[in-house]
Amino acid sequence: MTYAFSPIGLVPDFIPVPAYLDDLVLPPLGIWLSIKLISKDILAEYRAKTKAHLRGRKPNYLIAGLIVLLWILLTYWLYRRYLARID
Repeated sequence: MTYAFSPIGLVPDFIPVPAYLDDLVLPPLGIWLSIKLISKDILAEYRAKTKAHLRGRKPNYLIAGLIVLLWILLTYWLYRRYLARID
């Protein structure tokens, strides 16, 4: 999946629509192909492990709250810095 992180694209980014479609379609196709190439037994085993792991975890509301607060503060700062001058 290095294509998704590569600075070199299949279609150059200065070509507007095909470049974005290329970035939108190829990574999911690569993930789908990777899943299809994995053995069904191995895929079932690791899906079961993942479900068991996720059942044991609890959401971290403190970190979620800090992230929301950060976005609110960033939005407020950008509004005060750039949009308040327009009025």
